[in-house]
Amino acid sequence: MGDLRPIQPTLFVVRATARFAARTIVRSVAHKQYRRTAKAVQAEYDPQRETFRRSFLESDWSADEYVMTDVGASETYFFANVLDRRLVVGGSDEVRHRLLTRLANEIQRLSARSVIEVGSGTGRNLLFLKARMPYLKATGFELSTPSVEVAREASHRYGIEAAFYQHDVTEPWPVEDPADVVFSVHALEQMPLLATKAAQLMQEHARKAVLLFEPLPDLWSGPMGLASRLRARYLDRLRAHAFDALSVERKELLPDGMALNRTTEVVLPPLARSA
Repeated sequence: MGDLRPIQPTLFVVRATARFAARTIVRSVAHKQYRRTAKAVQAEYDPQRETFRRSFLESDWSADEYVMTDVGASETYFFANVLDRRLVVGGSDEVRHRLLTRLANEIQRLSARSVIEVGSGTGRNLLFLKARMPYLKATGFELSTPSVEVAREASHRYGIEAAFYQHDVTEPWPVEDPADVVFSVHALEQMPLLATKAAQLMQEHARKAVLLFEPLPDLWSGPMGLASRLRARYLDRLRAHAFDALSVERKELLPDGMALNRTTEVVLPPLARSA
């Protein structure tokens, strides 16, 4: 993971608040507000994911290395994490491993035999789960075509069976049978205006539960919360009110994660009925 170094929290928060407040004001004055539409997300993600795909094809990464490799990250990439109640800068492997372990534990607690991931990206989450629970039937839906391609290639290389499809999850899903658990990990944050619709479709295709691991900065308090809300506004990211119309069973802010993009675990009941 690399050497994690503590950073001064007050200075970090002040800089982050000033940076995102200034950027938001500039966009507002220039009348160039960013809207996170499907087209905008594809334009942002496809080139980056294609570069990642080429790197993967030329690599000799192990399955674990693939799962822990962040798209677009480099040796100089700046990760600011909350880890063990400290603000640290360094690699994100430990934070990511904790999140995926929590997801895996929830899936095991529900005795799930099948899962669907919404916004499966490069397939890293499903490959992590399948490596630990080989009996799972794993399906992923992803908007970015290069992401789907590299996910399939990684699945083949590592001999970890999972199905990946290019699909806009706010449209009717091309599956007939529900899965025991439908989940997302920092995917609905990319569709703030359509997150409610996506979550409802997730409920319709779940037998046991819908698990959302998404950042909801308006639930946070304190100076870090202010910086996070400014960031979410500037980047047009998900807000907690997207779930107000749904029957939320639980919301819990996880104790660690990216400092300005920490994860909240949201559990929704299913709408589908077991056969």
